[in-house]
Amino acid sequence: MKEKVLFEGNPPLKAVWNPLKRKAQFIKITSRRIVLTEGLIGRDEIEIALLTIRDVVMKQSALGRVFNYGEIHIRSTDKVNPHIHFYMKKPRKWREKISNLVQEEKDRSGLDYQENV
Repeated sequence: MKEKVLFEGNPPLKAVWNPLKRKAQFIKITSRRIVLTEGLIGRDEIEIALLTIRDVVMKQSALGRVFNYGEIHIRSTDKVNPHIHFYMKKPRKWREKISNLVQEEKDRSGLDYQENV
């Protein structure tokens, strides 16, 4: 199965509080992995394979509910970067989408949903 890009861009609405942080963060969600790139001058790139994801958590403040944005937390079995987080519009939709992608990838690979990789 070919890897499909589902989302690619800067996190939305974070610019209200910190426009430089928004420009310094880039998110790519594909059918096989999540890549989070941070930094304006220096660059850090974190890649988490869907197979290693254990939990997908959404956090949304009262203001986030009004404007429909929130924070997505990804917890994985990755030894170097076991936790990443980023802001997204429609966070509930993205939490469900990522959870479904994880399940599909594990089914395709023949792994149990809760099995450690």
